Amino acid sequence: MKTQKIGAWIAVLFGASYFIIPLIATFEFSLRMRRGEYSFDAYRSVFSDVQFRMNPSATQS
Repeated sequence: MKTQKIGAWIAVLFGASYFIIPLIATFEFSLRMRRGEYSFDAYRSVFSDVQFRMNPSATQS
């Protein structure tokens, strides 16, 4: 019974890691628009784009 619990927790941790690690890596990558430092410049660039603000469905193709 105890080994089933441990196996279940290992599966949950593996599954959570499978989704969380790529999300963290994507966020970290998006902060590195400038070399050697973190900033929100990439987000600022996207949200200041007039086409993005006026028609968000145009970005989906």
